[in-house]
Amino acid sequence: MQIFSKAGVFLAVVMFLTTVYAKIIDPPTQISIAPMCQSYSQVAYNCIEDEYLVVWEEMRNFDSTQSDIWGQIVKGDGSLRGENFSVCSDSASQWWPHVDYDPVTNRYLVVFSDNRNAETDGWLDNYDVYGALLDKDGRHIPTSNSDPDTCFGIGKNTAAIHYPDVSYNYQTGNFLVVWTDYRNETSDIYGQIVNAEGNFLYVTDPAENFPVCVEESLDQDVPVVAYGNTINEWLVVFARGDWDDSGIYAQRVSPDGSLRKQDGSDGAGAITIIASTGNGADPVQPRAQFNNEYIPKLGKAADTEKPCECLITWQQGSGDNTDIFAQRLAFVSDGVAIALDEKGEIQTQPAFPMCNAEYYQNAPDIAFSDLDNEFMLGWQDNRKGGWNDPDFYCQRLFVNPDSEFVWLAEDRINLTTSMENTPIDTSEYLTGGNLVGAAHNSYRNEFFLIYAFQDTAQHRGNDLYGVRITGTIPTTINQIKQNRPFDFSLSQNYPNPFNPVTTLSYRLDKTGVVELSVFDINGKQIKTLVNTTQTDGFHSVVWDGTNNQNTPVASGIYIYKLDFGGLTLSNKMILVK
Repeated sequence: MQIFSKAGVFLAVVMFLTTVYAKIIDPPTQISIAPMCQSYSQVAYNCIEDEYLVVWEEMRNFDSTQSDIWGQIVKGDGSLRGENFSVCSDSASQWWPHVDYDPVTNRYLVVFSDNRNAETDGWLDNYDVYGALLDKDGRHIPTSNSDPDTCFGIGKNTAAIHYPDVSYNYQTGNFLVVWTDYRNETSDIYGQIVNAEGNFLYVTDPAENFPVCVEESLDQDVPVVAYGNTINEWLVVFARGDWDDSGIYAQRVSPDGSLRKQDGSDGAGAITIIASTGNGADPVQPRAQFNNEYIPKLGKAADTEKPCECLITWQQGSGDNTDIFAQRLAFVSDGVAIALDEKGEIQTQPAFPMCNAEYYQNAPDIAFSDLDNEFMLGWQDNRKGGWNDPDFYCQRLFVNPDSEFVWLAEDRINLTTSMENTPIDTSEYLTGGNLVGAAHNSYRNEFFLIYAFQDTAQHRGNDLYGVRITGTIPTTINQIKQNRPFDFSLSQNYPNPFNPVTTLSYRLDKTGVVELSVFDINGKQIKTLVNTTQTDGFHSVVWDGTNNQNTPVASGIYIYKLDFGGLTLSNKMILVK
C-alpha cells in the first residue's frame, strides 16, 4: 500500500499523455567561455521575466589561487541577455556560489564564501558567508548591511565558514541561508534568515546566527536547503561523520528559524536519510528538491494541498566507482516525515540507486515540474571509464497517481532504468567537470541544466554550458499570453509581521484601474495606497503604518484589499510596535 493512501492523503491524478514527445534542445547554450576556468555553477529561474540567472566561480581576474563570482542572465529560449557580469570581484577570494529567486520583489539573492576579512588564506582561517541582492537585470541592490561593494556579510565570525546554500520561502518572503561553520571544534551547520531587503530576522547579528545542527563528536558538512510550501518549512540536508565514512542527514527548520524533529514536534533532531555504512562508501554532496514550485499565473506555489515530498540525492561509493543514490521523504497529514521507496511504500531499505552505471557518477542536482509531476536529475558521469573523459547525463522521474516513481526515457514515453539514463553531452575532448545545476521553467515547461567542462581541443580552462529539455508541450506562448485568467494576483506582504514599513506586491494581467486599500479588523478603510490606472505586470507599494491623515496606526491585524477589473483579492498582515 502506498503511504499517501495509508495516511489518508489524496494524490492528485496526473494525466500521463503517451503521445507527448519531449527532447533535449540542441545546440547547448554557451554561457561563459572566458579564458580562465569557470566552475561551481548554479542556476535559478525567474518566473516573472522567463529568464534564468546563472552564477559561477571564476578566475578571470586572477591567477589560479584566487576567484570571483560571476553571473549571466539567460533568456527562456536559451539565448543570452547581455554579457557576463561580476557579482562579486572584491580583491579577496570568493567561491562556492548559490542563488535563489524571490518572485515577490523580482530579485535574486546570491550567496558565496568570501575571505575579505581573513588575515591569511588558510582553509580554517576567517572565511565568511557573503550575499549579493541583485535586481532582475543583475544590478546590485544595496542593503543596510552592505560593504562598499554592496555585498553584505550574512555569517561572520573569527572561524572559517564554507559551502553556503540559499532557499526562498514563498509564504513569508524570506530566504534561509545555511553553511558549514568551524566556530566549534568540529564543523557544524549554522543558518541565517534574510528578508527581501537583505536584513536579518530573529538573529540579527551576523556574528551570531543560529545553529541548525551542532554535534560535538562529529563533523557536519556541505549543507543544502530546500523549501516545502505545503508544510511551510525548510529542509536542510548535509553529510555527517568522518571524512571517509559519513552519512546523510536532514533537519527541519520552521519559518522563524526554530527546529522540528522528524515527528513534527519542536526541537532539534536530525533525520537519518542514510546512516554511515562503516565500509568507506562515504555518501557526500547531497541535493534536495520538494515537489512544489512557484508558478506566477497561480499567484502562489502550485498545488499547495497535494502530498508533500522531498527527493534527496547524493553520490556514494569509493575510489573510481561511485553512484547516484536517493531517498524520498514524505510529510504526511500528521506532520511526520516518512521515508518512501520507489513504489511509494514505507522504505525498509536505506536508499535506492538513481544511477548505478559503471565507474564514477557525481555532482547531482534536481529540479521539479509541477506541470508534469516530474523530477529531473542531472549529474556528471564517467561511465566511459576515465576521470579525464566525463559526460553529463540526466533522468526523468514521473510520480504516477499511486505515488510510484516511473523512470522515463528522453521521449517521456518509453521506460528506462537506473543504468540507461539520457545523455546530455557526450562530446569528445572533454575533461574535468564539476557541479551540475538544475532549474525548471514553469512558463515553457522546460528543464534547464548547466554544467562545466574543459574542452581540450580549445586549450583553455573549463567552459560553462546550459541545455534545455522539454516537458509536456504547452500551448503556444501567444495562447498563454492571450489567456491568463490567473495572472491577476496579490502576494503576501513582506515582511510580516512588520514594523514600521511593509511592501505590498501584486500582478495585473492587463491595463486597468487599480485600487489598493488597507482596512482595520472591523472593515473600516484607513488608507488608500493606490487608486489609478496601471499597466499589466508586476507592481509594489510600501505602507508605512499610517492612515489617510498620515497618523501612525496602532499595532494589530490589518487587511489589504486589491480591486481590479471587477475582481477583488485580499490578505491579512500584522503590525507590531
